[in-house]
Amino acid sequence: MPTNDLSTGLGTFTVTKASSFADRTQLAMLAVAGTPFIYTINVTGTPAPSVGVTAGVLPAGLTFTGEVLSGTPTAAGIFTLTLTANGAGTPATFTVTVTVASAADAPELPATGSLGSISLRQLTFRPVPTH
Repeated sequence: MPTNDLSTGLGTFTVTKASSFADRTQLAMLAVAGTPFIYTINVTGTPAPSVGVTAGVLPAGLTFTGEVLSGTPTAAGIFTLTLTANGAGTPATFTVTVTVASAADAPELPATGSLGSISLRQLTFRPVPTH
């Protein structure tokens, strides 16, 4: 609620911004059982909204705290979650699908380089003048 002092023209106003998720479409994540996983969900709003899982079940081994989904999943499966951000205005919801692959089914990342070689890259930094 705004307050003001008519004799000085000064006042205090509270500005609020409805909660919203930075990603606008359903988000799909891939994790591998037995491998550490971390993902930050970006949420905006003033005051800062609280975010929680309001539908679905987290994969075993993962937790959702604040805006961070993290942990080491222990079992393969597909998990669909609804996240809700509560702050100013109407709560915002967002759907996340986490696919946990078994370690045996995980895609292999291509190797680079060759056995016994070391790849080095030299970087040169030049001072930037300050004025």
